[in-house]
Parts: sequence; structure tokens; C-alpha cells
Amino acid sequence: MALSAGAIYGICVLVIFVPIAVAGVVWFWLRRDIQPIKARSPELVVITDIILIMYIVILSVQRFVADDYPCMLNVWGSYIGTLVLLNAYLWRCWTLYFNFYQTQAKLENKGLSSLPPLLRKKTYIRGEFSMKFLGTLTCLLMLPCGLLVATNENLFGQIGQTCDKDSLDFLLAAYVIAYIALLIFFAFTLRAVVDNFMIKTELKLTGIVGILAFVPWAVFNNFAKSINDDVFPFSTMFLTLAVMGALCLSTFMPLYRSLYQSPTLELDVIPGDYSTLNGLLRTREGLESFKQFLTKEFSVENIMFWVDVHEARAEVKGVLHSGEEKARVALLANIKALYDKYIDSQSPFQVNLPDNIVKTLNQNFKAYTMSNGDMKLLVYRVMSIDIRRSSTTSVPDCKELTSEDDPVVTATPTIFDDAQRNIFKLMQTDSFPRYIRSDLYKKLVEEQNEKQHKAQVLRASGLA
Repeated sequence: MALSAGAIYGICVLVIFVPIAVAGVVWFWLRRDIQPIKARSPELVVITDIILIMYIVILSVQRFVADDYPCMLNVWGSYIGTLVLLNAYLWRCWTLYFNFYQTQAKLENKGLSSLPPLLRKKTYIRGEFSMKFLGTLTCLLMLPCGLLVATNENLFGQIGQTCDKDSLDFLLAAYVIAYIALLIFFAFTLRAVVDNFMIKTELKLTGIVGILAFVPWAVFNNFAKSINDDVFPFSTMFLTLAVMGALCLSTFMPLYRSLYQSPTLELDVIPGDYSTLNGLLRTREGLESFKQFLTKEFSVENIMFWVDVHEARAEVKGVLHSGEEKARVALLANIKALYDKYIDSQSPFQVNLPDNIVKTLNQNFKAYTMSNGDMKLLVYRVMSIDIRRSSTTSVPDCKELTSEDDPVVTATPTIFDDAQRNIFKLMQTDSFPRYIRSDLYKKLVEEQNEKQHKAQVLRASGLA
């Protein structure tokens, strides 16, 4: 039996694109801890990709079993696939929205009370919560579909292209319109977002691809059905192209960017202080430039924590030498404030630390609480000062020590030393390599080179 044009198209999609898509998704998942994949909620993206691939398979199979395809499977497949996809993209918009407004709060040093309730806890964007929320929402929205299917006696047993769906299509259209309204809201509120990972760009392009595919799909599916059924299934073609585009944007684009390393800055002179993260953070200009870069990656809390601990260490040194009780009380309050701001699990500014470091911090603060606020215990335990079994309360001499490999001043210890060291290494290995390939780094180096050149000219002219 001769195959129709639609059947040939479906087979080509199954044989060529589906294996490539599956391989891309697997590779994407294996690199889930590498940016810019990590910032995209890889679990959610993979679930979305699985639905998209299944959608392509179903559309392709429909092309060469068109006359025998069950209408019931068509209805449930359309509802489940559409709702899961819309919920997944809605959740990704919500995650970007959440991270953006938290970043603004961090930059402005605002407290929890300045944020709406849903933006105060990272619980609301974590994988476990998102899976429960998306699953529950999808099941709830499927209930009306189940009711309509149960009351539609004509639907049972129907096969082929002309299914009598009654009000089922109107319900699905209502869902799509409601989701489009929500997505437009997020698009409007996120218009000021600038992110180095191009998440907003991906979502925007996905929306454009979906709209461009929907119009010809509607035309050929409703107004040019004879051409669609007898000549070529253009409606299916535009849908599969849209799905392929969504897969490429959500998976292949970040996968490519995780593999491709843009050329490093090629200038004749690079200030030595800016060639390492430790050197960069020693200058005000370098610190501000790097902070601006991390803002675009929604991880500005890392540099904020590093700076705040650095300042707290200087305060520790001064208080330990002064011995003033009021200064110690103020310092201990600041130490506790840093814990609440960056370590506590309920803080929106929580930094990403290993469990063992967080556990040690929690134990130290718990010990202080159990001591009923004993000042001496807090000074020596929370600040990690080594008493060395001395019966006196004298403070050991503190000297400033720095190292290129370990920028933490170990001679003036604080409770946050291990955490600060871990965050520094995270920035050094993850963010800094991307930073030195960015336009911000190029701009910083060019500005500093220009300043150095002007200073040399002025000195040579005797004017400086």
C-alpha cells in the first residue's frame, strides 16, 4: 500500500528528529550541574522535553494510522500534554520572576517584610514543591475534562480525523487563553530582567514560535481541511516544527552554551590584579563590576555574603582588642544577623553551601542558645577563637594574613570562615571564568588600562 505524504512526513520525523532529541535531553541532564543549564531548573526542563518528544511521537503516529486513531486517546493526549507543557512554562516564568525580585531586594539590602509572602521563601521555587504543585494543578484541571468525556456518549468508540468533541475543545481553548493571560503578565513584569543565562530570551522566543505555529495550524485544521487531509498535513507540520523549536530553545541552546567557551579577552595589557578573583575583589571597581555580573546571573548573594563576612572579620578584630562590652554585644548581634540573612533555610538570601558546613553553623548557634546567651561562651565558640585551655579571658593576638590560594584571613577567625572559603571557591570556579569572558570584564580592563596610560603620561610630563 502506498504511503501518503503525511505518513512519509511522520516517519521522517520519528527516524531523524526523535533520536537526536532524546540524545540531546540525555546529554542535557548529564550536564545539569553546569551553567547555564543549572539555572534553568533542569528537572523541570527534562520533564517538559519528555512531554514534547511524546507529543511529536503521537503526532507522527497519527499521520500513518490516521483512519484508525482513537478519538479518546486524541482528547486525553491533547489535554494532558497541553496542561503539563503550559504549567511547566508558567513555572519557569514564575522562577525567573521570583529570582529577579529577590535579586533586587538583595541589591537594595531589604528585609523579608519588603517582599510579598510568596517571594519570601525559596521553598516556593524548589524542585520538590514545584513537582507537587504542577502535579496537583494538572490533576485539578483535568477533572472538568473527565466529566465532559464521561457525559459525551458520542465520543466512545470513535476513530479517525472527525471526532465529535462537543464542548471539549471550548474548555481546552479556555484553559489556553487563561494561561496566555498569565504568561503575558509575567512577560510584562519581567521586561526589565537582564540575565546572562538568556532564560528570558528563551521563554520569549518559545512564545513567539508557539504563536507563529498556532495561526497556520488553526487555518489548516479548520478552514482548509480538504488540503490538510488530502494533500499534506500542514497543521501537523507546523505543530511539530513548533515543538522542535521549543526543544532547541530549552535544551540545545543552553547545552551548546555549556560546551562552547567564548574567546577570552585579548588586550595588550591586563592589570595583574584583575587576572584572579582574589585580585579583582581587592579593588572597588573590580568588586562592583563582578557584583553587577552576578546580578545578571541571579547569584549576587554570593558576593554580598563574602563582603559582609570580610567586614565582620575586621569588626571581630577590633572588638577583641578593645574589650568593650557594648561593642561585643553589637558584634554578636551582627553575627546573628548574618546567620539569619545568609544561612537560615528560610532566608531568601540563603547562599548555596554544603550540608556539613551548614550543620556546623547550626550546631554553634544552638550551643549559644542552650547556654542562655552566655557572653563568654558566645565570644569564644561562635567566633571560633581558640582559648587553648587558658583560664584567663585574654584575647590571642590577631594578625592580617592573606594568600592568593586562600583569601580568608585565618588569623582572625569567625564562625563563617569555612562558609566564606566555600563561597569564594564557588565563585572562582563557576562564575569568574564566565565573567572574564564578559563585556563587563572587557569594559573594566579597558577603563583601568586607560587610567594607567593617563597616569604614566602625566608622570612622564611631570604633572603627577
